Amino acid sequence: MFAKIFKTDGGSVNKLENAVLLAIKYHNGEYRKGKVNGQSIPYIIHPINVMEAVWVWGAGTEVTLSASVTHDIKENTAIKHEELEFEIGKEAADIVTELTYEGGKEQKKEYMRTFHTSSIDALIIKIADRLDNVKGFMLTQPDYAQKYFDKAVDLFGALMSRLDEIKEKYGEQTSKNIVDSYISVQISLSILETNKER
Repeated sequence: MFAKIFKTDGGSVNKLENAVLLAIKYHNGEYRKGKVNGQSIPYIIHPINVMEAVWVWGAGTEVTLSASVTHDIKENTAIKHEELEFEIGKEAADIVTELTYEGGKEQKKEYMRTFHTSSIDALIIKIADRLDNVKGFMLTQPDYAQKYFDKAVDLFGALMSRLDEIKEKYGEQTSKNIVDSYISVQISLSILETNKER
């Protein structure tokens, strides 16, 4: 299946397949916060959504897709960096390291500021991650969704200040797609807030 989608050599396909299988293995038994219609949401849906967003935006390469689907693996599980690097390659594993937050609540703001100088791929994946989390909160904790979105002001500031870098690497359409997704979530949050007031 991956070979047909990406038309890459076998080695490249194996790295992406490895990444997907690794995410499934390490997130097995994990669930997202909250429930939808009384059902717990398997955690693996989130990294798959993030990978899909990166692909749809036009920034999907073997490296970015592998890093996208494993972006939470070091933060949430006991995987060793050596295993991650062996399975998905050094470049993708290094991006995962950039995306891994290991501080307490008080350092989260500083972490968000790192995306002003991170690799452009880490920034794109983090935007996809944050927007998917906001969408999840809109379903499971609608009262918290806007607050969670607002906490990422530094991240979204990094996006707007680095659009030229995204255009240079992936083209103008990709930068437009990412901004459109950001605006779409903003609009959805506004509608949610309006409906709550009625």
